[in-house]
Amino acid sequence: MCWFLEQEAAGEAGFEDLTALVQVRMPIRPKLEPARNYWDEMGHGREPGMHGPMLAHLVHALGLEPRPDRTVWQSLALANTLAGLAFHRHLAVSCDRCAGCDRTDGVGQGGNGCRRAETFGRRAG
Repeated sequence: MCWFLEQEAAGEAGFEDLTALVQVRMPIRPKLEPARNYWDEMGHGREPGMHGPMLAHLVHALGLEPRPDRTVWQSLALANTLAGLAFHRHLAVSCDRCAGCDRTDGVGQGGNGCRRAETFGRRAG
């Protein structure tokens, strides 16, 4: 479990920041889907519920030391892909689709994240 958490933390791309960046100047309708995800990532407006700091606190509490040189390439590639897609406006929808699959297809999610991300992509065009 510790290895998995180190992989997750080392590949953390600042999801809430990427989601905010992707929404800049996006049309209203497609902006709503990532906005819902952003609100969840931001703990519904409550600092203790924010996902990024929760992961950071867990890593600290367990004494983990995530480092890129001990991180599998897939985790690093995901972080780099999300950041690259977010910084290119014409690829913003792809970033949100990719992030939706990453964030919501964890254990117990049954693949619903990719379906929701694909729905967002159809709405966004």
